[in-house]
Amino acid sequence: MDDICELYFIDVDEIRSFIRKNSIRKILIQAPDGLKPLYRCIDKILQEFKDLDTYYSSSPSYGGCDVAYSEAQRIRVDGIIHVGHNRYPLLDRGIDIKTLYIPAFYNWSISSKLIDEIRSFLEKEGYRNVGLLASIQHVNTLEKLASSLRRLGFNAYIGKPVYREMFDGQILGCEYSSALSILKSVDVFLVVSGGKFHSLGLALFIDKPVYGIDPYRNTLWNASTEAKKYLAKRLYILSKLINQGFRRVGLIIGVKPGQYREELVKYLVNLSMREDIRVVKISSELLDLERMVSIDNAFNLDLYIVSSCPRIPIDDLNEFYKPVLTPGEYIMLIKKKLDKYIYPW
Repeated sequence: MDDICELYFIDVDEIRSFIRKNSIRKILIQAPDGLKPLYRCIDKILQEFKDLDTYYSSSPSYGGCDVAYSEAQRIRVDGIIHVGHNRYPLLDRGIDIKTLYIPAFYNWSISSKLIDEIRSFLEKEGYRNVGLLASIQHVNTLEKLASSLRRLGFNAYIGKPVYREMFDGQILGCEYSSALSILKSVDVFLVVSGGKFHSLGLALFIDKPVYGIDPYRNTLWNASTEAKKYLAKRLYILSKLINQGFRRVGLIIGVKPGQYREELVKYLVNLSMREDIRVVKISSELLDLERMVSIDNAFNLDLYIVSSCPRIPIDDLNEFYKPVLTPGEYIMLIKKKLDKYIYPW
């Protein structure tokens, strides 16, 4: 098996500089579960600092919005190194702990076989103008992919986000300005990302064909087709709620710094009040099926809205026995307009 330290590029000089510049004596390292094996690579660097007191977080992380600030405060560290993401652009609360966001770029070159598959697909569908996007681990491959496609006669465009914290072509599970920047120029989007998360999110957000390129499996897959299955179920839930009616809702408010959306919460509460709908506000740092059951046992509400992350209702709580909606879905429900799906907010 390949050494994980060779599979990903991390700027170790930036780590050294962060520790020295900020005189860090006690530090917490955090990474999403899939990148936690990189801990041992970072540990080699941290061993250079003999007086450094180092902690490694075992908690999951689902993005730059999910930094382990609570842990860091409890163990009183001077700094955090958050591996695998950049700073969340929608972070709306200042944090007094010095934090280094260090991307981990996957060392991958697209194979000639996969390029041929992409070429054949694009030619078959008649797509000439191609938008290229990626999750943060794979933005480093976009320029090479664009060059390969241009040599084959396609017009390749890499999107530009509106937030300076993000890389060209980068998308998040809730932020797609890179796609919007090239929307009018392209026929189809190709998203380089492991798994379905980012490609599916874009397909839910945008009204153009979206295909995923999985660099770990070396496969091309149709995200738009997959998104249609999700949309059918989500729209059925909304249609059923419109027909049945509802009067009492639970608004689940994420309290992590990157997931607390105060203005969105106020908007949803005011929207509900205008319709004489009772809103029970529920704070949450961790949300899963078990938490949902405990809350529903307490209040037995008609439905729930999650303000922290729009993917939680779709990916994690889709099978809960009560409707759990994204903010966008709730807005559709209140306005009784199901013709255009609103995602993420």
